[in-house]
Amino acid sequence: MSKHLAADLHELVFAMDAYAGRVLSDHFGLGYSRFVFLSPLLGGPLDVTRLAESLNFSKAAVSKRVPILEREGWVSTTEDLSAGRRVVIALSESGRDRIGAAAGELNGRFGAMLAGLAIDVDLFADQVRTLTEAVHELDAERKLQ
Repeated sequence: MSKHLAADLHELVFAMDAYAGRVLSDHFGLGYSRFVFLSPLLGGPLDVTRLAESLNFSKAAVSKRVPILEREGWVSTTEDLSAGRRVVIALSESGRDRIGAAAGELNGRFGAMLAGLAIDVDLFADQVRTLTEAVHELDAERKLQ
């Protein structure tokens, strides 16, 4: 096992993020942070709390960005009156098209890279999900101590 696994993983994520940022900017005129913020909404509408949790942001940070994204046409919001005044955020049609195209482009590029390295993309994705879940469990155990 690597003596520097955490550092190696951090370097991998940093390199992928930097590359993705350049691709998003060059091909979609889209900033990386905006892409990351909007990507969870590709799975469907989320309320402010769920979006904040998926991004590891505070609800206040999400709530502050949403009106700007709504004015720019990226998202729409509705109030779910059956659940108090919960605000639900959804990608607009054009937002879904642009974020979906950008995600597809990045997935294609990274998938081709992995295939070129003879790395099984599906197995690697499963291993990353397993590792992520294990780290979340480890963190939850730490909080109980």
